[in-house]
Amino acid sequence: MVRRFNSNWMGYWIDVYTYMKYKYSEKSAQKFISHFWDRYGHLGVVHINFKFAIMLYDEYLACKRMGTRFYAAIGIGGAGKTTLLKNVMYFLDETIENNSKNRISVSMIEYLKQIKQLPKSKGYAAFMDEPDDAISGISKIGKDIRKVYGKGRQHGIFSGICATDVTDIPPFIWKKIHVLFFLPTWGQVWVFSNNPKQLRFPIQRIKQDIMKYGYDLLVSMRSQANIFPTYKHTALDSEIDEYERTKWLDYQNDLDKVLMVNHQEEEKVEKKINSNKWKNDPSKIISSANNLVIYK
Repeated sequence: MVRRFNSNWMGYWIDVYTYMKYKYSEKSAQKFISHFWDRYGHLGVVHINFKFAIMLYDEYLACKRMGTRFYAAIGIGGAGKTTLLKNVMYFLDETIENNSKNRISVSMIEYLKQIKQLPKSKGYAAFMDEPDDAISGISKIGKDIRKVYGKGRQHGIFSGICATDVTDIPPFIWKKIHVLFFLPTWGQVWVFSNNPKQLRFPIQRIKQDIMKYGYDLLVSMRSQANIFPTYKHTALDSEIDEYERTKWLDYQNDLDKVLMVNHQEEEKVEKKINSNKWKNDPSKIISSANNLVIYK
């Protein structure tokens, strides 16, 4: 049994190493514990379950062998999707700790600008946090982005996206996903990934059926998921105020746009009402007023 890290710090690391050594091999244990310690040893606290970390270490190695790995975190609002992806990406790439404002974006275009700066095959991480730019896959820019994702494996990075629902993820991104993190509630994550050695391919079924069945599909497939506890803090917490400020400003900008459009519509209606053309036709005034949405 592995002791809790907050009750016996060094004992925790010894237990994790022993678990790895007997479950896998001494060589595997040494490599994993070295990676794990590099991420959390200097912090004096661990932000990810060690069994989850073992699974993610396989992803770390997979990126080195096969190129870019794509992840999606979905679940109800407030379940901790962003926090989870911060912890996942930090485990995979510790450089995100000091670069979170340049690696986490709220728009797809901004995300593409960010990864353009990342060198090839270095295993850097970046993700989109519920991107709000609705880009159609059949538009010109959508087609161009689809091409980028189609060739994305060559970059050799860790790419992620947070969304409340799969329908919020562009199809050309969704079809590239290697691992799905589902957060049905705060405090736990269900991890779905393919396991070729055991001939298990849940990701394929999820991609095929989730649009039809939604979360119910994931619940019915719970036995095929690895379930881990989640933590409410991250190694990126020192920069969280700046990131939250960025999200708040993005929200304020969108709100301003909505109110500006509505104000312009109000002015149009008022001009029509005051025009001679409408003075003797109150039905047009009523019709126009009914079509106006007033935000208060």
